[in-house]
Amino acid sequence: VLGKTFRVLSWIAFALLLTTGAYLVQRGWDWRGWPLSLKLTLVGIALVLKVLHDFWIAPTATRRKGGFFTAALQIGRTNLILGIVILYLSVRMRG
Repeated sequence: VLGKTFRVLSWIAFALLLTTGAYLVQRGWDWRGWPLSLKLTLVGIALVLKVLHDFWIAPTATRRKGGFFTAALQIGRTNLILGIVILYLSVRMRG
C-alpha cells in the first residue's frame, strides 16, 4: 500500500518537474548551460529508472525474492540520490 501511494506521488512530482522544466526553457533559459542541461540529463535518467522500477522490477520483486528485490532497492536508492542532485541543481539555477 505504501509503495503504491508513493508511486502515485512520485509520478505527480515527475509531471511537475517536466512541466516546470519545459516552462523554464520556453521562458528563455539557456538549456545548453551546464546546470539546466545536467538537470535535464539527470531527469531523463531518473525517468528511465523510474519506469523500469515501477512497471517491471518492483512488480517482479513482489512475486519473487532475490535479485529483483535487490535491484528494486538499488534503483530506488539511485533515484533518491538523483532527486537530491536535481533539487540542488534547481536551487543552483535560481541563485
